[in-house]
Amino acid sequence: MKRKILICAMLALCLVIGVSAAGCGEKQPPSPPSEVSVALDEESVTLDLFEKCVLTVTVENSTDAVVWNSSDSDVVRVVGGNLTAIGTGKATVTASVGGKSAECAVTVVDSGTAYVLDTEESVVIGKNDELTVSAQVWRGNKYKVDDEFVTYLWQLAQNADDDVAEPAEANKASTKFRGLNVGTTQYVLSAVIKGTTISSNLAITVRNTQVRFDFTEVNGANDASYFKPDAASGVWKARIAMKTVGETHKNTVATGFTVTDGETPKAFSDVTFSYKDGDADAYSDSSQIVSFVNGTLTALKEGSTVVKGVYDGVEMEFAVETYRPRVEIDNAEPIELEREASDMASGKAITFSFTETVKLTDETVISLKLTKNAFISGNLLKTDGGTTLNGTDLTVTVVNGNMPYAAANLGETELVLATDKADYVFDAFVYTKKITNATELQAFGALAHVAAEKAENPNAVITPGTANGIECTHTTHDKNSGCPARGLWDGYFVLGNDIPFDGAYKPFITSGIIETGEWTSQESVPSGTVFFEFVGSGGGGNWNEWREAKYGFRGVFDGRGYNIAGMKIEAGEAGFISLLNKDGVIKNVSFTDAEIGRMTSFLVATGAGTIENVYVQATSQKEGAKNNNNPTRYSGFLYGSADTTDIAKNVPTIKNVLFVSPVAAETDKATAIGGGAFGKNMFENVVSVSAATPFGTDVINGTPDNVGYHVYDSFTALKNSGLTFVDWDTDFWTLQNGLPYPKKFAANPGVQDNNLLECHPNDEATAKDTLTYKLKNAASIVSVNGGTANFTSAVDFTVTPAQTDAAKQNVTVTVTNAYDPTKTQTHTVSVAMKLETVKVVADSTQRNNSDTIDVDLSDTTASGFYLNLTDKISGGNVTVKSVALGNKGVALQHVSYADGKLNVQKAAYTGTNAMYGEQKLSATLETDSTVYVVEADIIFADVIIDSEEDFRVTRLSGDYNQHDYSGKLLRKHPDYNETVTGYIILKNDITCIKYDTQQEDRSYGIAGQYSDGVNPMNMKSCFIDGVFDGRNHVIKNAKVGGSNGGLFASIYRTTIKNVTFINAELATVAGRAASTGFLATSCGNSTIENVTVYAKIGDGLNTDNNNPGSMLISKISHDLPTTVKNCLVVVESQPNKQNNASMLVSRMDGNAQKYVTIKNCICVNMANVDSANLVRAIYNEESYTQMLKKENVHTFLGWNADLTNVDVDAFTGSNIVFIGESNLPVSKSVMTDAYKDDLAKYYPQGTDFTTENDA
Repeated sequence: MKRKILICAMLALCLVIGVSAAGCGEKQPPSPPSEVSVALDEESVTLDLFEKCVLTVTVENSTDAVVWNSSDSDVVRVVGGNLTAIGTGKATVTASVGGKSAECAVTVVDSGTAYVLDTEESVVIGKNDELTVSAQVWRGNKYKVDDEFVTYLWQLAQNADDDVAEPAEANKASTKFRGLNVGTTQYVLSAVIKGTTISSNLAITVRNTQVRFDFTEVNGANDASYFKPDAASGVWKARIAMKTVGETHKNTVATGFTVTDGETPKAFSDVTFSYKDGDADAYSDSSQIVSFVNGTLTALKEGSTVVKGVYDGVEMEFAVETYRPRVEIDNAEPIELEREASDMASGKAITFSFTETVKLTDETVISLKLTKNAFISGNLLKTDGGTTLNGTDLTVTVVNGNMPYAAANLGETELVLATDKADYVFDAFVYTKKITNATELQAFGALAHVAAEKAENPNAVITPGTANGIECTHTTHDKNSGCPARGLWDGYFVLGNDIPFDGAYKPFITSGIIETGEWTSQESVPSGTVFFEFVGSGGGGNWNEWREAKYGFRGVFDGRGYNIAGMKIEAGEAGFISLLNKDGVIKNVSFTDAEIGRMTSFLVATGAGTIENVYVQATSQKEGAKNNNNPTRYSGFLYGSADTTDIAKNVPTIKNVLFVSPVAAETDKATAIGGGAFGKNMFENVVSVSAATPFGTDVINGTPDNVGYHVYDSFTALKNSGLTFVDWDTDFWTLQNGLPYPKKFAANPGVQDNNLLECHPNDEATAKDTLTYKLKNAASIVSVNGGTANFTSAVDFTVTPAQTDAAKQNVTVTVTNAYDPTKTQTHTVSVAMKLETVKVVADSTQRNNSDTIDVDLSDTTASGFYLNLTDKISGGNVTVKSVALGNKGVALQHVSYADGKLNVQKAAYTGTNAMYGEQKLSATLETDSTVYVVEADIIFADVIIDSEEDFRVTRLSGDYNQHDYSGKLLRKHPDYNETVTGYIILKNDITCIKYDTQQEDRSYGIAGQYSDGVNPMNMKSCFIDGVFDGRNHVIKNAKVGGSNGGLFASIYRTTIKNVTFINAELATVAGRAASTGFLATSCGNSTIENVTVYAKIGDGLNTDNNNPGSMLISKISHDLPTTVKNCLVVVESQPNKQNNASMLVSRMDGNAQKYVTIKNCICVNMANVDSANLVRAIYNEESYTQMLKKENVHTFLGWNADLTNVDVDAFTGSNIVFIGESNLPVSKSVMTDAYKDDLAKYYPQGTDFTTENDA
């Protein structure tokens, strides 16, 4: 405070003086200088002995040098602010400037930290060269001890060689050592610090630096022989083969090794070599891996070593690897191995053939392994077998114990024969089974299952099992089996030759498995079927896995170009390989004379996978079924469906496929390529030559939208399209005339001579005629001069003549073998272009309530039929130019014209010319003035019933083989056993009679018998593809009953029409309750039309709701269209409390109701029973809520009901008329006096309408 006051006073005084001086005009004196100040950043520090630190000084108002001083230089030394602690104790370090100073108290302590001598441990010096070696002492690893505080001494170690090297100065921390002579010695460096001595050893090696090792580089690929420095490390490396093979693999390598000392070359023997083989810890004088003589390396054994050479103390090293070269043998044909061959388990002799340039030379066989991609099998050699060397051939014994099961590791592979000198690689083709006959082909599915199980678990024990499948077995695939390959089939299967299969193939994966995942009973499974549950309520499977095609056959079926002839896939939505896994393959195979049944596929029903290089030539194809939810029900030759909704990566690949079908498919549900649910980019070079549509018309995802498939109705269209096949696989296909077919075919698929037409029109025809042709073989090309060809199938076509003003037009058809243009046939027709058409109907003698001319095929006395042309044609000299029946020409020797009639002999429509059902007749007759085209509708009826006896003895349906009494028999159905077909016409009204003298009522019709698989209705006694036309006649007093029967026990694709039954009865027969339909018990894909039944329902109705009786049809099954229309049923009585029956239809199975149409039907129940028990139109009708169509169908409880809401106009054209204001429905057939008394009980209100005049 005093100092501040003093300064202030002085300032005040100066101010006064200054002012005064200024006032006097005198000069001011200069200001005194500022005071110097000195400060240190530390006031005190503590240092360890030999520790250093730096003090920072701050000086103000002076530029003079700072003077440093230590109060005790034996404790701490200071130079320019740098402190070094050199002795324990205390001292004061002072920094002074201009009389000012600052101090720092320093305390030095000895922490006892050890001293460390840092120097080289070993050095290498060239002879006569010098090398400086430095040393430094540290206090621990912290403080460096300056040399001035250390006493150093270099001394020769005890027993060390004093003639190798010496230091220039022995008492310096850093000194130069001179190399005197080649060798090694050791010196010891001692350092003394404040009485403490520490030391370190220095090993010195003196070398001859004039020595140089040189090599000559031998270039080669990394998998070949070479000697060259490593690109990364620079270290030389040799790679030497155990055997010399060509120019690539060398058993010896000349390294070009030399050694020189200065300018003097030295001998190879002057160098001492040692070797370190493999994982050895030390070098030895010799190697088992390699020999090194005069600079040449020779491989002795597979392995690795390091070669070290020493000359005059100078070392060199290089690495050596010896290897067994991979030698690919160019065998002309791959070596084939069949895993399941009979001799593979015990041992099969395989011979490997070598060449003179690559042959075995004192080699020991080690192993034989199969390799494919990353897969390597175990040793295939039989352990107790030997090898036989025979010149350039080596024979070994192979067993299948280590052969793979999975197709992924089979097929085109390599067999690697390993010896101690090389790996010899042979092309191989290895497969599970070579199939050579139909029996083996049928059975390969069982092997495929074993392969799948073993592929997942090679140690699995395959044992027989049951349908319930609790064990891994080739006969079951059950969800609870615990099998690792549940739902999979694997293996690689090949054909060994063409196979004449000639029969029905039983798929090892069935459609029931695919659709529901389980079978309801073992009996429903085709013989030889593999059971498996994986989808559906019982399957427990994963639907996404199903859609991703994880199940099914994941193996390979490789036909190797061979053909399977005559294979038929029967009805049931299956296929040759029904379910194809995404990794499954069908390739290189052809099928000829192939057939598929109803609702099935030929190759694959569903899945994914690959179909490649496949030729299919079909002979028949049945219809499929429309079902949005199951496109596999389409009848498709290549593929049923592929579920590609949102998993595009799992769509099938279908490539290089030619499908040829010479027949027209039966419906649009029969397709050439597939049913549906196909996605994009599935097809590549897929060609269909068929009249069948390529894809289903009602599919889940529509047809595919890529352009990889091509559809033609004939080879003519295919050839004219200009499509090329140059990129098709030439290993399987061959091209002739620009068209492909399998190259292993003995001849091209066309006709091999000049008779290419199976049938053609007569030489003369008219413009009204259909010029119909049929090729013997689809592989034909058609050209027409004077007309246009229109193909209806790949072998059937018609020709439309070109329009002309001339009276006649010549139409010339030329047919050429599609593959061989030198094979041709020509046919010319002269067509009359100007003509008059005459329509002929039945005359009064022939007429049966129809204009058609009916021909009774069961009449053995008939010689033929005629057309009455009286007053139809004019002019003389009538000549019959041509006659055709059903698009088939009739030989003119079987027709004649006389007395106004065109007579057709029986030979024209029987025997090999057999005609059935509704046919068109077209004839050309020429008079001296006009050409006439005569047309008529002919019905070739199997049976025309004109009496009760005919009705009684005609077997309306049944087991044709079991029919054992005479009568008018129907035909045996060509496609189904124990069933019949035919066309039946009723010629007269019939009254059924009593059975015998005891006055028992006779029962008409037949009882059916269920039998799975015999036909689509699973019932013997089935009437299929038939017609019963009553021609509006009446059958009186017919009684039907019993179980599963009816006038027709079962009908399929059949029409029953135009008939009235009066006084009919549905009742117990022979003690069997009436669980039947009056017309039929079981009905599918059929039509009931214009049928009237006046009846009673007798006692004994079946009380089981499973089979209720019915006045028409008891049960409708199958998801195919069935129609009941324009029918009238009047029931005058029924049992009380028994209403298990219907007047129209009693039961609709499964999805059948979705395809049933019932329209324009009236049912009247007059029975005096409780209304709750009245039999109605449809039994349990409220349960059928999804019927396709129910229109204008009425049930009335007695005649007192109001009938005015019936749409009577809808019955126009039927046999039912409506009487009076109340719209009373009546069959026109009974509106005669003959039935007036019979009608009284059905129309108690009166029968004044029973004559036509009354009506």
